[in-house]
Amino acid sequence: KTEALDAGITDGLDALALLRCQLSASEVERPGERLTLSPRGRALDEAGFLDRLERGAVRELLRIEGTADRQVKEGDRLEFQTAAVALWHGAREVRRSLRLKVDSPRSYNPHQEIDLIFNWGGRLWLVDCKDRVSGSSLVRQLRGAFGPDITRQADGLLDRLANEIKVNPIKALKEDLIANLEIGGLRGRVICVRRDPLPQEVHPYATANGIDVVQKKDIFQSFRRKMHPGGAAAPSDLAALKRKLEG
Repeated sequence: KTEALDAGITDGLDALALLRCQLSASEVERPGERLTLSPRGRALDEAGFLDRLERGAVRELLRIEGTADRQVKEGDRLEFQTAAVALWHGAREVRRSLRLKVDSPRSYNPHQEIDLIFNWGGRLWLVDCKDRVSGSSLVRQLRGAFGPDITRQADGLLDRLANEIKVNPIKALKEDLIANLEIGGLRGRVICVRRDPLPQEVHPYATANGIDVVQKKDIFQSFRRKMHPGGAAAPSDLAALKRKLEG
C-alpha cells in the first residue's frame, strides 16, 4: 500500500488540473466532490477495509470535500465504494460527479456528468458506475406480480414496455468512449463498473475498444490488478483461487 501511495505522488495529485489541460470544446461546469481516504481509512489493514466496504460503511473511509447533487441517487453508494477502492490501491484523490458544459459564453447548462475520474500512472482514468436494476428485470418482477391470471392485453403491454425502457449496453459503452476521447487524451482509460453482468455479446466490443468491465462484487480485486498489473498476487487472491479449485 505504501509503495502504491508513493507511486501516486510521482504521478501528480490533481485530476481536475489534468482534465482541464485536455479539454478543448468543453469546460468544467462543476468540479464535483474531491474524495480522499480519511485518517480512519488510512489506518485500516486490508481486512478491516474490506469489512467496511462489504458492510456499506464506506463513508467513514472517505474524506469528502466539495459539492455534488443534493438529492441522493441510486448509484451513489457504488460510486463511493469504487472511489474508496481506487484510493486504497494508490490514487491520491478521486473526483466524483464532475460536470462539463460547452466552452462558450452562451452555454450555461451541463451536457455531461462524469461519475469518477482520477489520475494514476500518468493517465486519466474515467469510471462509469451503474448500480440500478435493469429495466427488463423490473418488467419481469411486474409480470410476476400479476400472477398466472395476467391478461393477454396486459402481457402484450409489458412486452412493449420492456422494449421501450431497454438500455443498449453497447450504446452506454460508446458514450463512455466519446467522453474519454475528449477528457482522457491519448492515454485515457475507461472502466465500467456494473451491478449485473453485461451480455456476453458486449464483451468483445468492450475488449476491442480498450474498455475494462468490472462487476460490483469484484471491484477490489479487479482494481488491484488493473492499477498494479505487475504486482504479486495478494493473499486474498490466492485464497479465492484456492476456494475455486477446491470447489
